Amino acid sequence: TNVQKEQGLLVCPYKEDRGLKQVLVSCIEESVEQNQIDFNLSFYKYPGTVHRESIQYLETCIESIIPTSIISVGNMALRKEVNIAESENLLLIRYTLEEAYSFVNLKLKPMLTFRPFDKNTKFDTPPIRKINEVQNGVSVDELACYPKIYMQFSKRVITSEAHKWYNDYEYIEEYVDGSIFREHLYIPAEFTVSLKKGESVVLAIGTKELKPNSMHLLFENEYTSRLQPGREVKIEPTKVLHP
Repeated sequence: TNVQKEQGLLVCPYKEDRGLKQVLVSCIEESVEQNQIDFNLSFYKYPGTVHRESIQYLETCIESIIPTSIISVGNMALRKEVNIAESENLLLIRYTLEEAYSFVNLKLKPMLTFRPFDKNTKFDTPPIRKINEVQNGVSVDELACYPKIYMQFSKRVITSEAHKWYNDYEYIEEYVDGSIFREHLYIPAEFTVSLKKGESVVLAIGTKELKPNSMHLLFENEYTSRLQPGREVKIEPTKVLHP
């Protein structure tokens, strides 16, 4: 969970100016559906309410070069790996269903905030937006001074246009130091992807459209470049799980 507004999943240079930053994606609300029961995996705070039941599902955080965690709900174990591209504005998250007796539905709601990287600003005025369907996802155009955001998956998903606002999301450290500590977060769409045991899916959020069948390879290349800077790993197409 984010405790400061400067934190976010996708923070980019402002109009190619490396000295100025903008927060485009704050966080992702995650849940899994198993046997027609939803389990919320997110942790967040609103006025008078703290949603923290997800802590009980966090089994372990794995020591790795990228943030990696195992989430357990009953007989289900889900691995989550977060990878940031080093040379472009791109977030890659890989979810792998390691254990399950049946298919599991993973439900994701990216929460956007178009604003400068500054604790004394907030995003609470809805600008005009345009949501377009792209391959295995959607794009969101803020139609102002911010770049278009693409949210795509490596396999087919069920996409429901949400156009929702989560009002008064709170950042505890801003509250403590007396800064503006609330803002509204925008959910353009809700995604549902079905996974079977041993299957992985990659979610890519960035400022360029990608080909879904390249996302697994891109994730591995970014991961390997952190192990051995300057070298890319090449994976045979037959080893990559495609939709």
